[in-house]
Amino acid sequence: TGTQRCPQSVHLWQAWAVYEDSRGHSERARELFQEALTLDPQNPYVCHAFGLYYKKMGEVSRAAELFASALTTHSTAALVCSLGELLISQGKLSETRDLYSRHLEKLTKEKDRIEVYLASAWLEE
Repeated sequence: TGTQRCPQSVHLWQAWAVYEDSRGHSERARELFQEALTLDPQNPYVCHAFGLYYKKMGEVSRAAELFASALTTHSTAALVCSLGELLISQGKLSETRDLYSRHLEKLTKEKDRIEVYLASAWLEE
């Protein structure tokens, strides 16, 4: 009903996709995430949720692409840390350091900066 009444609401499409995924309806979730991306291809919330979906499905490179795509226009701690985690799992430590450094200055909320500082400290440990 919500997407029928508000078909341009990227957040409704994303929420529906997350709901379907939580119920084990992976293909339907993928379709709904795609619909959300059609509305806003670099939406940080959609790219993050869809990236987590792909990571869970074992499509790590696709997850990384979505995280990186959103980061070209929106720096969020969730995106930075999720991409950093993927890079670390691939042994790309230098690239992860660069990612954290590059986005720390772009984050406007103290909470987000703290989250990335913690991820950076974890990397160094």
